[in-house]
Amino acid sequence: MKKERKKKKKVGRPTKYNNKILKKAWTYIASCKDDEGIQKKVKLPKAEGLAIYLDVSRDTLYEWASKHKEFSDILEAINQEQIERLINNGLSGFYNSTIAKLVLAKHGYKEETKTDLTSGGEQIKTINYIIPNDSKRKDADNFSDL
Repeated sequence: MKKERKKKKKVGRPTKYNNKILKKAWTYIASCKDDEGIQKKVKLPKAEGLAIYLDVSRDTLYEWASKHKEFSDILEAINQEQIERLINNGLSGFYNSTIAKLVLAKHGYKEETKTDLTSGGEQIKTINYIIPNDSKRKDADNFSDL
């Protein structure tokens, strides 16, 4: 006698993900164009904006991206558009450079300053020394013997 297998019931709300959602997501990205009129208005595409546009949570977007290559491509397109516009418009002054820098940090860009101390192409040698408290200042300043 064979045991009858019970069918697993699907738990939770059915997914909204379908081809219509994909088309709607690409429409959102295409609609995010800056208004360069008298009062400049920035409309940078964002995952948060897409979530609102699709009426889903941001977590749902990332879940879809992990399961569906096509949706992962949409989130990557948003990131690429952000980087391109932030760099170009931040440099031109159309975007606030401080805000552009802040958002670019989310994409792995960072401000870095490196100082290379060289003298005539050679690295500068440093000397560390300790001067006793009771030494004369005149003796401490005489480094000609070093």
